[in-house]
Amino acid sequence: MSFLDALTPAQQTLLTRLPYRAGLYVSRADATGGEEADAREMAALAGIVEAFATEVFGCETGQHIITQTVARKAEWPRWGDALSNVPEECRRARRLLAGRVDEKEVHGFTGHLLEIAQAVALAYCEYGDRPSLWGRISLMITWYGERARRTRLGALGFATFTHVSPAERRALRALACALEA
Repeated sequence: MSFLDALTPAQQTLLTRLPYRAGLYVSRADATGGEEADAREMAALAGIVEAFATEVFGCETGQHIITQTVARKAEWPRWGDALSNVPEECRRARRLLAGRVDEKEVHGFTGHLLEIAQAVALAYCEYGDRPSLWGRISLMITWYGERARRTRLGALGFATFTHVSPAERRALRALACALEA
């Protein structure tokens, strides 16, 4: 019996949808790039969610939840409603898990959610191949700020960081804050 079996159907749905919705939240945060960006980001989202479902050495709780996410893949097109609620859903999920599984497992699951969201943000470079000189200077200042705050985005190399648009950075920060990561 899984810990999910002890939850209400609404609680199960909250947890099961969240890995997909977290990635979608970041993808929809930025409309630049058009259909090409959407296609790359959706492919990245599907790929990383499916990869986490088969991960053997990761967080057992997260793997079990994400396996259920993949099992409900036919429902993914309907999971794009009210994406502005995703940070609050992250808070609720964290509280829900904190009362039922070890803190290490909670941290592992929240880490998976952020990795999924970050992979989506990195899937398409909204800046194009070469930002202008002033654009690069602005990005470098922002990157140094992220590094100083020791965020996940600051841990990226500068070249990789430039793939994340300002809107995606705001979305990632909102998720990290909601997940207390």
